Amino acid sequence: MRRFFAALLVLGCLLTALVPAASAQTRSFRDLDAIENRSQVMLLVDLGMISGYQDGTFRPQATITRAETAKLISLLYTATPQAAAVADISFSDVAGHWAESAILFCAQQGVITGDGNGFFRPGDPVTARELAKMLLVVIGGDGARYTGPAWAEQVDSDAKAQGIYTRFTDDPALPVSRDDACLLIYNAMQGWAIDGYHEDGSVRYVMDSLRNPVSFLEVRFNVVRYTGVVTGNQCADLTTGGVLDEGLTKLEGHTAFHVTTDLSLVGQCVDLYVRDGSVIGVPCASASAVSYTFESYRELSDLCQRTDYQLDPKAAIYYNYAAAEADILETLPSNSIITVLDQNGDQKFEWVLAVTFQTASVEKLSPLTIRTGTGAVEAQPMETGDRFAVGQTVQAVQVADKWYLR
Repeated sequence: MRRFFAALLVLGCLLTALVPAASAQTRSFRDLDAIENRSQVMLLVDLGMISGYQDGTFRPQATITRAETAKLISLLYTATPQAAAVADISFSDVAGHWAESAILFCAQQGVITGDGNGFFRPGDPVTARELAKMLLVVIGGDGARYTGPAWAEQVDSDAKAQGIYTRFTDDPALPVSRDDACLLIYNAMQGWAIDGYHEDGSVRYVMDSLRNPVSFLEVRFNVVRYTGVVTGNQCADLTTGGVLDEGLTKLEGHTAFHVTTDLSLVGQCVDLYVRDGSVIGVPCASASAVSYTFESYRELSDLCQRTDYQLDPKAAIYYNYAAAEADILETLPSNSIITVLDQNGDQKFEWVLAVTFQTASVEKLSPLTIRTGTGAVEAQPMETGDRFAVGQTVQAVQVADKWYLR
């Protein structure tokens, strides 16, 4: 039933020539600076899957409960999850609970179970591995693989293979935070939507009109995904050395999108989602590209000598967000970083961005002001949500007459 529904839904959302028109208004949180997976969190917020608390916080390090997980998982199936009128599954501790319908819905889908004694234990925390198990089933995995004494090893193996654990660094056996739960859910939705299986047992994926596989996220939430390197925004424009108009972000090979991004995304490969002509959330770093950051050219050279990676002879080289020649990399001053990007998986770095920072100190918070070797200047964070303290030593870079901190 789920796969049939996905096949029907995709008919209404495949890749047509959309022109992004208006930016989605994502919510902000008082503790945004504490959220590590900000792009993934804000996308789920815009999709209506998760929200903050009444005090304006998100509480990223708070653990997620079994009831909260059931609600999230149910929303991966449908915007209006309802348990069957005559429930064949029940738990003695969920009657009247705010997540009762979501819990019973997920149980009827075979995604979650009780403790074997008739209880669901809705307030108990969920481990990352348990969440990954649920996600694997939702995206079309065989739940029978995740039973028995070896279930944990099988879940971890499949979660890694499916990319669910991408950028997740904690122990999967521990309770998962709200922050990391959003990361795992986002990762799971990047997988191709399954439409069924062929007679030989191989997977049949949902395809767009060009016969390209479509992600679960695109099918379920009726969005179109664009993937590309951010070449410009209101902070910097790699192609001109200037800046774009406020509220615009340019991906290589596409027209400008109406979404505000910060300096940290310029030169990075991202996934950007559009629904009904508007960008949903903010662009997220794409798992389809490989990126490394080095503190010297020697570190980059060492990697190329030890592995099959190499600089593409036609690589696009930028220094402090302006076009440059490759030999600039060998003469970078201290306090520099080099970020390289393999966009298509051919083990060649096609994009290289070098940035030299100056050491400065924070002098005032409102407006954010730093003191450099030449005096006091106003500045802003390289990444939205970062916060600083008066007297703090920071690294600053000047781009198009503005200063940015990290």
